[in-house]
Amino acid sequence: MKKKLGLIIGVLISCMTAQMTVLADSDVKEQPVANISSVKEESVLLPKGVKQSVDYDNETRGTYIAVSTLTLSNEGYGVLGAYASTAAHVPVKKIRMNIYLDQWDEAEQVWNQVSFKQIVYEDKEEAKDLNAVSESFNIEGCEPGYYYRLRATHAVWSFSGATEVHATRTEGVLLTSGPI
Repeated sequence: MKKKLGLIIGVLISCMTAQMTVLADSDVKEQPVANISSVKEESVLLPKGVKQSVDYDNETRGTYIAVSTLTLSNEGYGVLGAYASTAAHVPVKKIRMNIYLDQWDEAEQVWNQVSFKQIVYEDKEEAKDLNAVSESFNIEGCEPGYYYRLRATHAVWSFSGATEVHATRTEGVLLTSGPI
């Protein structure tokens, strides 16, 4: 566990200190690379006092992707916090994260997708210095009193044209209308 936590902290520090010549565009409307993160996958509904769920995939270390991370947190007052990151072993041409917000339907006992966000970083100048990205944002307008989770696909494109995809999924976090 200490090694995994150390790896995550190292990746985050690298992301914050690395300079990159990239353009970010969260409004790109391309089709997802793969549907490896399904709304039908099960998640645990965390106890009411738990305000955050984190998932990271470093077990399926790939040719390009080193680690992918996804975090969902109850920020209180009806606001969810989201964080996603993807780190590659080597410089890549493009990194894309498709992030899906699901709401738990207690009556039907199913997760329903309620929102989608796509984040794309691309090394358009081919400077070969794109190897890690992260995004943090708030999600407002969700109904308090319900459980929410995030799913994500983390995809990279190499300069040779190869593509690699990881998937992450948080557990269900209860959104509160007041302070956490």
